[in-house]
Amino acid sequence: MSARICYIDTSLRSDVGHYANACRHITAEFRRRGLTADAYGHRDLAAHLGRELNVTPFFRHASYDNILAHAPVAALHRADYVLGRASFLQDLKDLWRRGPYDLVYINSILPAQLAGLALWLKSFRAGEAPAVAVEFGAPSGTGMAGEVRQGSLHWRQFTPLWRRAGRLLTGSRTSRLLCFAFDPAASADYAALLGRPVEAMPAVHQGPAAARLRRRRDGKVTAAFLGHQRAVKGYHLVPEIVQQLNARRVPVRLLVHNGDADDDSVSRELRGMAAANPELAFEHRPAGGADWQNLLDRSDLVVLPYEPARYRSSYSAVAVEAVSAGIPMVVPAGTTMENLARTVTFAEWDAASVTGAVERAVAEFDHLAQSAVEGADRWRQANGAGRFVDRLLEILPLEARQPGTLPESGSDRLANALLDAFFATTGVAVRGLRAVLR
Repeated sequence: MSARICYIDTSLRSDVGHYANACRHITAEFRRRGLTADAYGHRDLAAHLGRELNVTPFFRHASYDNILAHAPVAALHRADYVLGRASFLQDLKDLWRRGPYDLVYINSILPAQLAGLALWLKSFRAGEAPAVAVEFGAPSGTGMAGEVRQGSLHWRQFTPLWRRAGRLLTGSRTSRLLCFAFDPAASADYAALLGRPVEAMPAVHQGPAAARLRRRRDGKVTAAFLGHQRAVKGYHLVPEIVQQLNARRVPVRLLVHNGDADDDSVSRELRGMAAANPELAFEHRPAGGADWQNLLDRSDLVVLPYEPARYRSSYSAVAVEAVSAGIPMVVPAGTTMENLARTVTFAEWDAASVTGAVERAVAEFDHLAQSAVEGADRWRQANGAGRFVDRLLEILPLEARQPGTLPESGSDRLANALLDAFFATTGVAVRGLRAVLR
């Protein structure tokens, strides 16, 4: 009988962000090996994505959907943590009745979900808890105490909550719990924070074909800004960067993609600039699968004007895919992205510094492109979904034993009713408040 694997991503709703691609790569590799992989996303999962990836809409609360994410009110952050913990715990109990599963994989976990997972594991009888792998894809917030920028302010709230959740990871039922990140710096950061080993795993984001050498076309390089754009990724800097590159007559074509459907002031400004400039393409839509690959194929230089503190010890899926595809990059200095490959870096988080780095990258583009394609070959030998699953199953081998079951109790039914009532009555208000806070 084939081993059963449960893939969980509470934030998987659309092609925005890296969630769909992570699911696409990992579940496909499990299934390629003849394993049964049942995938579960958020209740609001887009129907087309559910069909394409064979994912079931399930979870009530997305990991990253903090009610007051940007408000400096510690009590509200703790309340949001308690709500997320309760929601994830009850959803795990409900999901398990569709199992049991030999291995549970949880993508992009945050403190509330880690705490809910710990409580869920404690509900099993000794020796009956399943193997579980959890991925830390966000910054922990540590080392940001002196930072005042928007992204750092957001993530600093989680540091005490990580410690609080980590204290629940005790006992024999967590003996087959693998905590991991996709970058050594992030792994070391979380290991120190949680007081337990955190593995650095091979990256899964990898294109479908071998890297190709990027070349100038008509003497120009296509510089691309790709992905789910927001302030922490320097999206607000992009219009000024475009203006400065044009003013300096840097030989570039510009491709700006924003996967976030919100039509904010930056997107409106870029749309107007693209209408007046044939060398600027602005594409405002979620992009997944072949559409995302097309954007990468059109890019000669990927520019990531990201906030340095945010990526000091957390990885970027866009950067990983660029390395895999052999695309040269411009990235912030002192971050995990700088360590991925030979890059051109900027020191200050402002438009002038990023523009200068792009100009240097274009000037030495031929050498950068050759280095990038050579590095991609080495990267692909050590990374990709196949290497990742090899390492995962080496650490958590699928055992020939049946995990335990969890009967439903009256308290579970009451908790579910209360959570459903909360999300039904406050969902609209929460979404409106989060939009204002953004």
